[in-house]
Amino acid sequence: MDFWPEFLANSWGREFVAGGIGGMAGVVSGYPLDTLRVWQQSSPSGPSAFSILRNIVSAQGPTALYRGMTARICHFSAA
Repeated sequence: MDFWPEFLANSWGREFVAGGIGGMAGVVSGYPLDTLRVWQQSSPSGPSAFSILRNIVSAQGPTALYRGMTARICHFSAA
């Protein structure tokens, strides 16, 4: 455990950790909107984003908006 204080003492270490946390925060906040966009583009009738959101949450639960997000979090936290 002596590695972390020494790693975070360097400016590049702090920037690396902050970049990973920032990347993960961006994915967590933007992924539900991307899910709504994909559902809206694949619908033939073109319903509103709010009606799609209501249908997804009522049929599959709120976690359906985050389904498949793990791979993107791993990608952005390591990049």
